[in-house]
Parts: sequence; C-alpha cells; structure tokens
Amino acid sequence: EVMLDCCTQVAKASLGVVLKYSSDDNLLQPCALRGFPDSVPFNVQSMDRGVVGRSASSRNPILLTDTSSSAWQDVFWPLIPSTRSELAVPLCDEQGLIGVVNLEDERKSFFTSEDQTFVEMLAVQCVIAVRSVRAHDQIARRVRYLSAFSQAARRVSEVPELNLKLRLILTAVTAGDGLGFSRAMLFLKDHKGALVGTLGLGPFDRKEAEGTWGALSERRIRSTEDDEWVKLLTAARDFGMRVDEGESDSPLGTVVKQISIGID
Repeated sequence: EVMLDCCTQVAKASLGVVLKYSSDDNLLQPCALRGFPDSVPFNVQSMDRGVVGRSASSRNPILLTDTSSSAWQDVFWPLIPSTRSELAVPLCDEQGLIGVVNLEDERKSFFTSEDQTFVEMLAVQCVIAVRSVRAHDQIARRVRYLSAFSQAARRVSEVPELNLKLRLILTAVTAGDGLGFSRAMLFLKDHKGALVGTLGLGPFDRKEAEGTWGALSERRIRSTEDDEWVKLLTAARDFGMRVDEGESDSPLGTVVKQISIGID
C-alpha cells in the first residue's frame, strides 16, 4: 500500500496496482489498487498475459510509451481501454519473484526513464522489507516450536507411566504450537509381530472437529504464551490419567485401540 502510494504520487500515475506472485499456482494476485473503477474485473492474472505478465516472467521492467504501437499489440492487455502508457516493474531478487508493481495512464509517453528508475529503487526496498518480515516470521515460528517441545519434553520426564508419556508426545505433534497436525495415531508392535493401535489424538469426524476441537482452538491452543501451552499439556496428562483409571477415551482413541495390522 505504501509503496503504491509513493509510486503513483511521484510518477503522477492515474492507475496503479501491486500484484503478489503465488508460486503454488504461478499466478499474480492484486493486493493493492489505486484509481481503478469498481466495475473493472481485476482478478488473478497469469504470467503469460499482458505487460505485467511479461515483466513478471522475464524479471525485467517494461516501459511502454504507446500501447497502441503495433509492436505491443500482441502483448498489451487492455483492462482499461483508454490506457496509452504503462510501466511494469518486477519485485524480485536472487531468491525469486515476489510480485509486480504496475502503473498506467491514458496519455502517451507519460512515464519517463526517471520514473522507471524511481520505481525500481522502491521495488528494491520493498523486496528487502518483505524478505525481512518473512525471515522474522520464520525465526519466530522456530522459537515457538523449540519452546513448545521443550515444555513437552519437561512434562514427559515428569510422568513415570509410558501411556502418559506417549499421550504428551502426541499432544505436542497435534497442537498448534507443535507440528499442528490435525490427528496423530500411535501403533506399537506386540509380541505376535502385529502393529496394535495404542493411542489416537484429534477429531474423529467433521462434527467433532467443528465442536470439541474447534472449541479448543478458540481457547488459544495456537498461542505463543508458555502458560497456555502448559495448560494444554496438563489437560492432556490429566485426561490420560482418567482414561487409565477407566474413563472412556476419545472417539478416535477408542477406534484406534481396536486396530491391529499384521506385518508380513
């Protein structure tokens, strides 16, 4: 948003858009718009379409002074038919493409080489900022993982019973601050060589996922606070103790204990 405001103000562009690149589907998704009327169907854009797509796929800026030129008729995509000048600058570095900033105006030869240089400078700063935020998020996520598993390891060492230890380990696997899997099941090899269901954690079906486990999520299982994580581990331990004393297990846990898989 800030970058687009700077670009449109300095270059005096009547239209501007920043598109974010998705490597999953190889598409460009608009994330900030300026000047486009609501009636314009600005949806996702493919990498092989228009000046924006050409700039993104080539990783090079494009300064188009006259969109009606025969040299660009096969490339220009007239989202706004009155557009006559276009400036597209990719947001990229050695790690890859992040997106594209695109400016348009209805006057021919409106954008200059100085405008291109300025937008390219802003693009570099934008890429640095995005990479920094992503690196910070990755570090924060790793810290949460380490903190969560450290708490789980401490709780595992405090309980003598094997079943409770295993339940705490699976809790760490399924909880948000752990690995975040929706379900976890444990099978142990018995004296006959078969894999026998021992423990299961998570929702058994969609109804339970939206009910009990959904409520747990709302209670901030995915929390960065140690006390919330400790409460979750304590609840898992206490439930495991009650199951060992005869209380009914969870639906998934009950089903898992009925499974035996022969090993050939």
